[in-house]
Amino acid sequence: MYYVCMSQVEYRPCVIPGNCWELIKEFLQGFLGSCVQALPPPYLQARINDVYTPVDTVQQYLEHFIMYRKSTPYIFILEEWSVILSSDHLLLGFAVVEVIGSQKTVHVLHNSEQPASVFSILESGVPGGPGGPSGAVKNIPVVADSLFDLLMMKMTPVYTSKKQTKVESKGPRFELGDFCVKLGSVSISQNFKAVLVEVEYRPCVIPGNCWELIKEFLQGFLGSCVQALPPPYLQARINDVYTPVDTVQQYLEHFIMYRKSTPAMLYNK
Repeated sequence: MYYVCMSQVEYRPCVIPGNCWELIKEFLQGFLGSCVQALPPPYLQARINDVYTPVDTVQQYLEHFIMYRKSTPYIFILEEWSVILSSDHLLLGFAVVEVIGSQKTVHVLHNSEQPASVFSILESGVPGGPGGPSGAVKNIPVVADSLFDLLMMKMTPVYTSKKQTKVESKGPRFELGDFCVKLGSVSISQNFKAVLVEVEYRPCVIPGNCWELIKEFLQGFLGSCVQALPPPYLQARINDVYTPVDTVQQYLEHFIMYRKSTPAMLYNK
């Protein structure tokens, strides 16, 4: 069914909408005519003097996507959410270090969706983590309560903290029917790195049973950049029950990749 045709115009030398809206409006009127409104879209009006980022583009696409589905019952909720990662180098006791002669890295993650839990993922050093890229190591996940942070503080004799490596993904959260969508702006030491899109289909906990539905939903507002196959992490667990640990481990994979890469846009379940 045909709904609407959308046009996106970017004026690359400018990142403040208020400084270039008149120029963009004149450009749009050149080929769209009088249908171009005099005022910026409501989303931009509320942020007319803010720095425009890629997450603003994705959020506008998603808001239009929701608007065009008004014939379908849905619940619309906008909240703030975040996933925060800090990495520490953990020494597994002096006797072990003397024998192995290596350090392990433990990643501590906090997800605002599970505020009472702390997720800790230890890099075991053993190669061949399932679903990971070539050369990946197997990770050992641990879920604990908020006292885990205090425990790590007490373990300073056996680990070296690197708080400057904190990575954060933060942004708006939407609910559309059975779907939950989170648009995350990833920053490392306050430097923007990427946009992460997380989609959850709540009635289903087996990725293999709902991937086609999730893919179709993502393509509705992200278009052809959505790959046909699930992410490698999900491919290795396509018939397993999906848990919050799986979400955190995928965020960790992307966070580690962003530390070594230039800004990009990816999607995630």
